[in-house]
Amino acid sequence: MSLSRNGALLVVMIALLYAAVALSVVSTPSLSTFTTAIRLAALPGLLSLSIATIMTPFLPEIYRLFAGRSLRYTIFLRPPDCSLPPSTRYC
Repeated sequence: MSLSRNGALLVVMIALLYAAVALSVVSTPSLSTFTTAIRLAALPGLLSLSIATIMTPFLPEIYRLFAGRSLRYTIFLRPPDCSLPPSTRYC
């Protein structure tokens, strides 16, 4: 599966956003390393939620940019949960 030019640009832009967030956390010192660790975990998480929210209306285009045969094979290769008891299985 090859990534299109638009898909590669999207990946690079998202990586640059994560780098900017990490740089902003590191460049502004905190009182303790614990606070810095919390900021390094929370701000990229908030960025991930924001990116997911912005991308949701464009799911068909995102699927076209990133998905290919590998996604279809992943769905078929997932083992069924039919060996579980009837109350917990999903088939």
